[in-house]
Amino acid sequence: MSSSHLSKERRSEVSPNVLLAFIAGNSVEYIEAVNDAELGILLTNRLREYTGDQTLPKPDRILKSTWLTDKFFRGAYSSLGLLSRFDDFTVLSEPLPSTSIHRLLFAGEATTPAGYGTMHGARESGIREENRLIWQMYNEVSSN
Repeated sequence: MSSSHLSKERRSEVSPNVLLAFIAGNSVEYIEAVNDAELGILLTNRLREYTGDQTLPKPDRILKSTWLTDKFFRGAYSSLGLLSRFDDFTVLSEPLPSTSIHRLLFAGEATTPAGYGTMHGARESGIREENRLIWQMYNEVSSN
């Protein structure tokens, strides 16, 4: 594994004894497939190389996601591209075929500028669409 596999790492604000690493690109498949013991050795060796501190201990425990191999996620979450605007999230959240009669609604973290790329963004967008459905049903019942 080359150093390019570790795209971002930092200490957790919650605990100084937790190291959080974000892995991106083709390396994710490798990270998900390798067993935790081997990954622990690999990461420890990389950190020792980076810091020059050969006394850094191996991790007691490794927690890793399986978003890439999870059939419901397939490793995806949104991020802003170079030409993206925050308005793009609003466009993605607009129901089809129109804003007055909702036949197809869109939820997910990619549809909210306040929470793109996050679990809370996905949750909030689901609540937004639920409220949109309730409001539409209320209006349909009220007009009859």
